[in-house]
Amino acid sequence: MTTSTPAIRTERLTKRYGATLALDALELTVGEGEVYGYLGPNGAGKTTTIRLLLGLHRPTAGRAELFGVDTWRNPVQAHKRVAYVAGEPFLWPSLTGAETLEFLARLHGGTDVAYRDELVKLFQLDTRKKIRALSKGNRQKVQLVAALATRADLLLLDEPTGGLDPLMEMAFRECVMEASPALLPARASRARRRLPCNARRAGSRRRQSEGRRSTVAPRWRGAG
Repeated sequence: MTTSTPAIRTERLTKRYGATLALDALELTVGEGEVYGYLGPNGAGKTTTIRLLLGLHRPTAGRAELFGVDTWRNPVQAHKRVAYVAGEPFLWPSLTGAETLEFLARLHGGTDVAYRDELVKLFQLDTRKKIRALSKGNRQKVQLVAALATRADLLLLDEPTGGLDPLMEMAFRECVMEASPALLPARASRARRRLPCNARRAGSRRRQSEGRRSTVAPRWRGAG
């Protein structure tokens, strides 16, 4: 019997910024094919976790792995199979939506063009407009279409439904449950509305000032 390598695994992952403890000994495992809701209030360390998983920041202690590859020591290899959507959609204002999607596809190393076209229709995205002319919700759609169309083995989605109306949130939920394993950080107060309704697992975190516990414990399960 073989055991598959988890999509995400952290071992006592810790990050300090000077005297500030942002993340303390996080233990987290997300298996292949799993959609995991990562909940907590502002300041709980969700964004810090994402930055460590993306290899943007160096851990103070512990380690983070994507499909068994250390995200800090081997960032290029670790992120070949990953697509990321930021909580705030900062894109290139002078590009059109279509140009942005094409640029992001090349940056990632490829995309499923036919599926991307389907997603553009599903999310009712006008790709002819320049990014500067788009609302936050429409800029978020650009990010979501780009990430989903890569058909990456792992999606890291940081509050991905911010700015979307309820109909578009429903479209997103349908897409993400058909896609890869995913980690979805969200504020706990928004969890019931923001997470896919059949998310397989969810865990919550406290602010570091509320205690030193960083282990993510499953707190809620949806249907599935």
